[in-house]
Amino acid sequence: MDRPGTSNSEEKKWFGVRIINQYTISGEPNPSAIDAFYEADYAAYEESIIIVHAVSFDEAYAIAEQIGRQNESTYLNRYHQTVKKSYFDSIDCFWLPDSTIESGTEVYSNIISTNRSITTEAFIADSQTM
Repeated sequence: MDRPGTSNSEEKKWFGVRIINQYTISGEPNPSAIDAFYEADYAAYEESIIIVHAVSFDEAYAIAEQIGRQNESTYLNRYHQTVKKSYFDSIDCFWLPDSTIESGTEVYSNIISTNRSITTEAFIADSQTM
């Protein structure tokens, strides 16, 4: 039996693909707009999980990249600097065994290994800073 998403079958399946977008800020801020929240060295990445319909993992990654690139944008922030949102990479793909997507359908799962000595509270606190 083929691994889900790798068979030669042309039947489309649902996949959750985890993508990373990068936010790049350029230009000097307007001095009159600078406030207590302004950070000169600010950088940001966006993690997003999108659902795609594809025949394989490889096609799901390709579709996710296409969607990521289509969603690239540029805008001015509150400090009058140019912010460029760019697709960076698709870093994981999760096959959705359910044939229909409905409320409660799991769209992504990732098991994270850790040391048994780390408490659940410490693990959650650390994961929120990632």
